[in-house]
Amino acid sequence: MLYQLSYRGFPAEYDAAGHRARGKAAARRQEQVEVDLPGWTEELVVRLTGRYEADVTATAAMDSMRFLTP
Repeated sequence: MLYQLSYRGFPAEYDAAGHRARGKAAARRQEQVEVDLPGWTEELVVRLTGRYEADVTATAAMDSMRFLTP
């Protein structure tokens, strides 16, 4: 909402230009972080990851959802 308010009254091309600039400035990176979680095994992490990926796939397939991907 703040973004929309900041462009109120400006021509549409300002909004499009701002969107392009943000896309160029956004850093695309992945970080891998080691976290010590007592009781969490590699098997548990693999199972939870599988469930998460299945949920994401199911959510993306819903007609009522607009699923954004990088």
